[in-house]
Amino acid sequence: MGRIRGRGFVVAGFIALAVVVASLIAFVGQGRDDGPGVRAAGRPTATSSTTTSTTSTTTTVAPAASPAPAPAAPPAPAPVEAVPPPAVPAADCDGSRSAVIDAMNGDRAANGVGALCGNGQLAGFAQDWANWMAQNGSLTHQDLNRILAATTYNTIAENILDGAATLSPDQMESAWMQSPPHRENILNGTYRAAGVGIAYSPDGRVWVAVDFGG
Repeated sequence: MGRIRGRGFVVAGFIALAVVVASLIAFVGQGRDDGPGVRAAGRPTATSSTTTSTTSTTTTVAPAASPAPAPAAPPAPAPVEAVPPPAVPAADCDGSRSAVIDAMNGDRAANGVGALCGNGQLAGFAQDWANWMAQNGSLTHQDLNRILAATTYNTIAENILDGAATLSPDQMESAWMQSPPHRENILNGTYRAAGVGIAYSPDGRVWVAVDFGG
């Protein structure tokens, strides 16, 4: 029999869970540029001129001047439709797929949240940590600040679990979804990529680490 463990509480159960989040929010300020300035063009000032006519002993009547044709208005510019640049494949998505990520994406889709893609760098950190937990028999979070410093992500979160070696990815996902802090990580739209590590200990238990990047 195992245990379900979140941050700061212990409850009897069959699967043990833990969650932690690291973020750059405390270290990196977010600036915001002002919007573009808009200026109204000034209206041109109308000018008038005065002409003086003179007369001689012979009066000549000048023919009436025909009015000058009004200047033609320039054609209205054709509407320009802004075309977005072509989508660039996200560097996060390198094909590191996992049945655990697929299970999480099922719950994200059901809750209107975009899918996570697999990231090999995060998977490497997760696998190394799953191996450490299995070797030491300890359900403990790794130092997420180390991952934060080694990647381009602004926020890192981690879900971990240990339980019977027969647990399926769907059963792992179900256990996490029943725990509010783990569910929050899974359904957080800030995270766009994830990596999964799975290891087995000699006593017949599975140890799982999922690292999220956003």
